[in-house]
Amino acid sequence: MTNTGTAGKRRHGCGKKLIVKALRKLPEKERIIVSLCAGEELSFEEAGLVLGTDPSEVKRIFGETLKFLGGEVCPPARSRG
Repeated sequence: MTNTGTAGKRRHGCGKKLIVKALRKLPEKERIIVSLCAGEELSFEEAGLVLGTDPSEVKRIFGETLKFLGGEVCPPARSRG
């Protein structure tokens, strides 16, 4: 992962506060899945066992949640026109 430094954070608006704010918007199950898969680095299979959920469901939710978080933290630039 490339470290963009403070200038990169300002340019893209991707700071820690925005990430925390976006995570707080998630329903509990999505927060738990992000915590297990990204924070604890569990596999989808392991997270599924913890949650009593099929690994394919964990993978689907994780993917959708990452897309949501990406849009919340680093929204696409608006075109000027």
